This record gives sequence, C-alpha cells and structure tokens, in this order.
Amino acid sequence: MDVPLQTKYTLSPITNNIPRSHRPSLLRARVTCSLTPAKKSHPNREKLVLEKRLVNPPPSNDPTLQSTLTHRLWVGAGCTTVFASFAKSIIGGFGSHILLEPALAGYAGYILADLGSGLYHWAIDNYGDESTPLVGTQIEAARGHHKWPWIITIRQFANNSHALARGITFTVLPLVLACNDPVVHGFVSMFAFFILFCQQCHAWAHERKSKLPPLVVAFQDMGLLLSRRQHVNHHRHHRTLYELLHSEWEKVLYVQFGYPLRPITNNIPSTHRYSLLHVRVTCSATTTTNKPQAKLVVENRFMSPPLSNDPSLQSTWTHRLWVAAGCTTLFASLSKSIIGGVGSHLWLEPALAGYAGYILADLGSGVYHWAIDNYGDESTPIVGTQIEAFQGHHKWPWTITRRQFANNLHALARVITFTVLPLDLAFNDPVVHGFVSTFAFCIMFSQQFHAWAHGTKSKLPPLVVALQDMGVLVSRREHAEHHRAPYNNNYCIVSGAWNKVLDESKVFEALEMVLYFKLEVRPRSWSEPNSEWTEEKDISNNHKV
Repeated sequence: MDVPLQTKYTLSPITNNIPRSHRPSLLRARVTCSLTPAKKSHPNREKLVLEKRLVNPPPSNDPTLQSTLTHRLWVGAGCTTVFASFAKSIIGGFGSHILLEPALAGYAGYILADLGSGLYHWAIDNYGDESTPLVGTQIEAARGHHKWPWIITIRQFANNSHALARGITFTVLPLVLACNDPVVHGFVSMFAFFILFCQQCHAWAHERKSKLPPLVVAFQDMGLLLSRRQHVNHHRHHRTLYELLHSEWEKVLYVQFGYPLRPITNNIPSTHRYSLLHVRVTCSATTTTNKPQAKLVVENRFMSPPLSNDPSLQSTWTHRLWVAAGCTTLFASLSKSIIGGVGSHLWLEPALAGYAGYILADLGSGVYHWAIDNYGDESTPIVGTQIEAFQGHHKWPWTITRRQFANNLHALARVITFTVLPLDLAFNDPVVHGFVSTFAFCIMFSQQFHAWAHGTKSKLPPLVVALQDMGVLVSRREHAEHHRAPYNNNYCIVSGAWNKVLDESKVFEALEMVLYFKLEVRPRSWSEPNSEWTEEKDISNNHKV
C-alpha cells in the first residue's frame, strides 16, 4: 500500500545535509526511508535517515580550506580593533602614570581567555548541531575536526580565524568607542587577542614540531601556548583538555564523572607512576537474592619510592611561570602597601595587618592540611591532585626535600595569582595590602617551609635554621610529630604557632565528631595506621627499610 509522505517532511537535496567543508570530497551517500503504519487514531509517521559516508577527507587544495578576500577583511578588522584597544591601554597608562594595573589586567585577560576557549570548545563539542543558530557552522566544523584533526594544519590562516575575528570586531569595537580606561583596555585587548588567535594556537598544537617556527616551539615548551603533547589527549579521551591556549585550567576544571574502568596506571598517583614496579588487581563478585553486587579492588604495591631524578619531581617551564606570576602579584600587593603607607603617613596599621596575615596564614595552613589529610581522594574536584600528593607524602615524606622549588610551589602560586590579582586591581588601601601580601606570601611558600621542616639541619641555609630555632618557621622537631601515630596533630606548616593551641583544645577532634554525626563521614586518622600512612625510610643512601 502506498502511503504519501506528509508535506512537512520535504526531501531536500542530499548535499544540503553534508557539512560544507566536506562536500567536494563526497563519494557516496545512502538514504534510508521507513514507513510506519498508523495505530489507532495516530497519523502515519515517516522517518528519513541520512547516512553520510565520507570515505576521503578534503584534499589540501579544497576551496573550503583556502582564504577568501572576505576572510582576510574580517581578520584585518579584528586585528585593527584589538590594536586600537591595546593602543588605548598603552597611551592611557602613560598619560595617567598607571603601568602596573594595565599589565596585571592584561595577564588576567590571558588567563581567562584560556578558560573561555575551554568552555566554548566543550559546549560546541557536546551540544547542538549544524542547525543551531549562530554557531551551527562552527559545531559541524568541530565535529569534522574530530574525524580528521590534521586538516586544521593545512587550513589557511584567514580561513581559520575569520569567524572569531568577526565576533571580536562586533564585541570589542563598541568598547573601543565607549571606554578610555587603560585598565579595561589592558584586559580587553589581551583577552580579545588570544581569543582571536586561539584557533591558530590550536592549529600549531596539531602541527609537527619540525614545521613550526622556533619561537612557537619555545612558547609551547614554556607552557605559554598549548603543546601538541597536551592537546593530543583531547583527541584520545574526548572529555578532557578542551582549552586551546595553554591548558592550565584543565587541572582545575577536570572532574571525573562516574567510575569508568580506566587503564590501571591511571589509578596510580601521578607522582609515583615512574617508580611503579608491581600492581595487583583483585576482582570478586557476590550474588545476593535481592541485587547482584560487584566489587573491584585495585591494590597498588610500590616496591620503591620515586627516584631523585624522577621527572615528577623536576620543575617545568610552566611551573616556573606560575611561580613567577604568583611572586609578581605578591610584589604588586606589597608595593601598594608600602607606597600607600608612605603616601598617607601610615606605618603602624599596615605593619600590624601584615603580622595578622602571618599569624592567620599558619592557622589556614593547618586547617587546610587537616582537611586534605582526612577527607576526599584523588577524584575530589579541584583538590584531588593535592590530596593524593599528601597521601604519598605520608609514605615517603623525605621525597619533598628532593622536589625542585617551582615544582613544589606552582599549585599554590596558581591559586595566589587568581585570588590576589583581582585584589591588586580593585584596592589601593595600604592596610588591606599589608594583610594580603603577608598572608599570601606565607601561604604560597608554606610548602617550602614544609620541605625545610623535613630537611637535614646540616644541609639547610643558616638563616633558615635560625628562623626555625626562633619559632618563626616550623621546625623539623615539631613537624616530625605529625608523621608519627596517630597522625592527628601538628598540622600547621608555616610557623607551627597554632599547633599547640589546636591540639590541646582538640579543635580538630571536635570538628571530626561534628562531621561524623552530621554527615557520617569518618576521617582517615580514626583508622588504624596501614601501609598508606606508614613511613618508609630513604634507601637511596644505603639505609634499611
């Protein structure tokens, strides 16, 4: 029986449903139509399925990969608006004798542009299709990119960047005409510049190292631009590493959903994978009358700790840049405190605020140390990496003395940069900056104070030994109590001044009881010490385990 197609399902030309970037390479398309008879009072339904079978990718001379005059004009317009914004920042900064604030705003724009690129990339990778208004073309291009990612390396520059250039022109041009603030334009120009060129950074991340300009290779190695090694993981897992500039936000944003059975080495702390010798996996299944239950136990057995030349203990260019950024924001805050104090003849108040910052930093380090020692695991959002690092630290505490300076501090330096930088831009009060600069300095360098507390006294600088003996920094003797059973005291690692107060008043024990009765969560310190908490001795110098 012939059933007529409903008029609302028009059969459009087949090529209209093929992505524009792939039409020249179309070899075969198959259309499947199925008709379902009506049931009861429901009308007949027609189903049209278009199966696109693209056998070959677009060739290098495909017109869709070439730049047109329109593309070049849009890129020219985008670059012009970005340059105008940058010029207003420079000229306005020199005219009002403001140099630091526009520079810090520009750095904030660079950091947030990477975040913005990641969020946008995640959205178009996971939602919408080619019929989505405004961004449909980019969505279908992103889908095609996952099939043939290397195509982006043969796409001409203006062709690759014209869509973003159009968006930048329409958003930045009104700001250039309406605003003259050098700080605003310091942020806008850097943010817009990196968004405009993020597709080019993306293309460089797919190109072979030998074909890239030496300066681009240097920037990738330093962590200023996204490297091929970093971005290749996005095309393997499809759920991570969405950022297109330098990919530092991925460490903050990545959250594991569900419990997929990943490769065994992914469940091993990243700081210990290089020293992995043996892993035992035990699987057991128990059948009940109500519900079947399955249990998977992965037991990590590390026969030796990380070696002194382990790459996970070395500093990278990215680590050094984050530490430099953190130190720069601290110096800016301290400078504002000193200059503001001199200008307003205030000396005592900023000094007292700085002392309060030093005291409260020790308390903050203790509370944070207690929390990550007792709660959460490596899958905890944002702080999971630090939790697994601290658990490994309890097993081999002496490895912190072999961890290079920037490697040890870069995580805290990143946090300090993101929290202190807005305060540098928003406030000029010398008292506020007296507190902020000292508090942030002690928090950022608390891991270095922690490392010194594990060092041999004869190998420490004399000034550090003197400060430890004076109680200004936490001492080796005091912190050693934290690494002895029952592992529930001496958490503070700046000066240790709060340790006695917190331990004698049993503040942490009271908090643990509250959390247990309210949330039924047991802290790790309540459990009997096991191999994860028991310290192993350093055997690299012929010491016995």
